[in-house]
Amino acid sequence: MIEYFYLFPIIFLIFITNNFFKKKKILLSITGEAHQSFTSKKNIPLSGGIFLVLGFLIFFDQINYFNKFIIIGFYLVGFLSDIKFLKSPLIRLILQILITFLFIQNNELFLENTRVIIIDQLLEYKIINYLFVIFCITIIINGTNFTDGVNCNVIGYYLIITLILFQLNLFSESNFNINFVINWILLLLLIYILNFFNKIYLGDNGSYFLGFIYSYLLIYFYINNQYLSPFFIILLLWYPAF
Repeated sequence: MIEYFYLFPIIFLIFITNNFFKKKKILLSITGEAHQSFTSKKNIPLSGGIFLVLGFLIFFDQINYFNKFIIIGFYLVGFLSDIKFLKSPLIRLILQILITFLFIQNNELFLENTRVIIIDQLLEYKIINYLFVIFCITIIINGTNFTDGVNCNVIGYYLIITLILFQLNLFSESNFNINFVINWILLLLLIYILNFFNKIYLGDNGSYFLGFIYSYLLIYFYINNQYLSPFFIILLLWYPAF
């Protein structure tokens, strides 16, 4: 039986928080910038990332404290960008690289086999391996953010990836709690619907979070399931990477 206990409080929190943000004019989509003169005049809360992070940390509770800190770190970089505290793209990129480096070093996240001989030979050098993984994750994070300009584009894309991974039993083979995975899928679907009706936006905070999480998940699944083709992983992430 699927445990919905965790999902309903998040749904309730979404509506309460969004109403609060609108009344207090916090974290809203319209900031007065010139390029927004051609967009909707409605102020939509950029709160999608808050609920995605909260849901992910609840539904995937086997994540250790250091990785939770990393996840929150990526979210905060996006959040500070959304409130115009971190205006410099260069500073955001540097922070992304530093957080990614801490993450892959702590988790010893290395790629040993890409099935491209010349790349595999280069990856034998630890520093190049580090740089390559950092490059891949950073590309997906920023590519995800670049594609977040049309409703449902990003959230729908990662919902599809999640359903593919679920259908292939990659979550169960990696010892994820299936009830929580289903709750995560339902949360993505809920955010998708709210995004479609202009009730909630991801903002940089949600885009950075999704880009990082799915970069990590797909690398993790590939490392732990060597029957997977690296080209399959590349195809799943090709849109934001391109």
